[in-house]
Amino acid sequence: MKKLKTNIDININSSGLYNFSVYNLRGQCVYSMQMQYDNPGEYTLSFSGDNLNSGVYIATISNGMTSLSQKLTLIK
Repeated sequence: MKKLKTNIDININSSGLYNFSVYNLRGQCVYSMQMQYDNPGEYTLSFSGDNLNSGVYIATISNGMTSLSQKLTLIK
């Protein structure tokens, strides 16, 4: 079976704990991961959609003070 994977480039402005979540259009969280970044800078997240159906999703990264969301389209 073919593995589906995408890389998401992010720029972290401050160190701390970050949460990366993916939601379906019904607002249900279908994936969540916490990450600790000790230094500000550019990072790459790898996300696999193998266990998700084709469709549109919303990816969000937040640290409790700020949040950034991006639309993802998964086509299998």
